[in-house]
Amino acid sequence: MKTGTCKYSHTDTDWRGTGKEIRCRNPAYEDGMCKFHLDGYLDASTADEMRGLFWKQHGKTTEVSLLNCSGYVLPSLAIEGGPQVIRRQLCLDNAVFGPDGADLSGLTFEQPASFRAAKFKGGANFQYCTFKKGADFSHAEFLGAARFEGSRFDDHTRFSRAAFGKSVFDWARLEKASFDRSTFKKAASFYECAFFGGADFRDAVFRGKSYFTGSEFDAGTDFSGSEFAQPMHFRDVKAKCPSLVKFDGNVSNVSFLDTDLKEIAFGSRTTWSPRPAGADGKIRSRRPGRAASRHSSYSVWNKKWRTYDEKILDDGGRDLGLNHENIKNVYRDLRDNFDRNLAYDVSGGFFVREMEVSRIYKNDVNGRIIKRHPLRRIFTWHAAYNILSEYGQSLGRPLLCLAAIFGAGLSLLWFPTGVSHAQDVSIGDCLRDSAVRTLTSMMPIPFSAPPTEVDIGLKIASLPALGTFLVALRRRFEKSRRH
Repeated sequence: MKTGTCKYSHTDTDWRGTGKEIRCRNPAYEDGMCKFHLDGYLDASTADEMRGLFWKQHGKTTEVSLLNCSGYVLPSLAIEGGPQVIRRQLCLDNAVFGPDGADLSGLTFEQPASFRAAKFKGGANFQYCTFKKGADFSHAEFLGAARFEGSRFDDHTRFSRAAFGKSVFDWARLEKASFDRSTFKKAASFYECAFFGGADFRDAVFRGKSYFTGSEFDAGTDFSGSEFAQPMHFRDVKAKCPSLVKFDGNVSNVSFLDTDLKEIAFGSRTTWSPRPAGADGKIRSRRPGRAASRHSSYSVWNKKWRTYDEKILDDGGRDLGLNHENIKNVYRDLRDNFDRNLAYDVSGGFFVREMEVSRIYKNDVNGRIIKRHPLRRIFTWHAAYNILSEYGQSLGRPLLCLAAIFGAGLSLLWFPTGVSHAQDVSIGDCLRDSAVRTLTSMMPIPFSAPPTEVDIGLKIASLPALGTFLVALRRRFEKSRRH
């Protein structure tokens, strides 16, 4: 029985936190509710009727006025038979769309469109839509695939706290996009997206694979606190202001291939390689910027800086986007990044990984990256550099090596010879002369007299150790004086 207007109302709280009550103005149909809000009215027999009523409401006037559809329970919608342009401000907050989904592809929304806390039980197709004055999908729930390929958002784009199944934003243009605290339960694709005016992904959760390959960012982009449970491709990304792109969380599943990382901001909470699960089954991550424990092994320390791209190779995985050089380029960029920020412990870790990639892997004749033969990994210059100074990170190893060379030259060669041929010379003088001659042979200076085979051998043995000692000394000086 029709009596007055529908009694449904809700308080609309926008992104600023401002709230106001919005009431439904449809005529009541039963129990004080209109057909759109009456529980149980929508079924298979009334679906066509409800679609017609919805599109009829839009066509009542061409005025730029609010079309309040908040809380509507709608069947699957399609633009067939409906308008190609929505000229009115559209409010579908808390609306529920049927299990067959909503197909609004190609629509142009000339006024703000709000789908706050809307629930899409089926797929939501917004392909190639244009939102001229902003769109709000905050707190929306997409149980099916959410498709926004090629869509254009010319004003604020809000998906804060939204829950997605599978989501596709390929080739979309998003203005001032907010995805903070959103949850992507399945794959999320942002392939070749263009983000203008900033993008906010703080504390977003990506439970499936995610792809930002080829995307462009012209302003600040924040991934602080984001969780990537599956691989995330941040490959070939172009940032107009790379220093405004920020990661501050666990990036052990993020691939940075072919992206310039020299100026990207990595916060103090950034972790690169997760620790093995503990007794409680939880993964614990190491934090950067903290020097390795003196009691921890070197192998554990250097592996904590492995990026995702090297890790999948070490685990036996294959990726067509990987080759010998672009993995090293990632480490070079990261090393330059942290050197520039005076974080030498971190940059040293990435230099170690760059050297380890050169030692362990190579490209085959087909350009695929493979592991070297075990013997080739041992008898290489990289292996010698590692043994002598842990790739320049250890000051003690080259110093110990120099001391051993000096001791060998002094005790096994010059000192016994001097004692046996110097009857009128004291042992102290002989020892002094032998030490001077040993040090002279070890120094990188020309010989003052024709060298013997032993002189040449000492110089050849000491030069690599002396060089690595100077490199390690320079790194130690940078850490202690410039940091």
